[in-house]
Amino acid sequence: MTIYFLFMWRLQRLEDYKFLEIWENRYLRHMKQILSGLIILYLILTIGTGIALGEVNFVTGLMGMILVGMVLGYYMVVHFIGFIAVENERYFRIKMGQQENTINYDNVVG
Repeated sequence: MTIYFLFMWRLQRLEDYKFLEIWENRYLRHMKQILSGLIILYLILTIGTGIALGEVNFVTGLMGMILVGMVLGYYMVVHFIGFIAVENERYFRIKMGQQENTINYDNVVG
């Protein structure tokens, strides 16, 4: 779940215009590939754990696979939904014209 943190950290440091460009071009256009990649990663890790623990005993491998599948699945879904919710909220705020990191220069003495 560190991946989500790094993506969010990188996107939060960007200006609104650059964020809008990256969010539309890299994330929204490739959402199908991102979801497919997460599902494949989930399956590889779950089945790999089952195979590794299956060397001890079939029941141990099955139980390990179920445990890892439930925990990893929960964290992947919760963090992915949180990531999409936070970044989409910023995306829609920028699209509606309520920019977060703009400076009001009305009171600046030059």
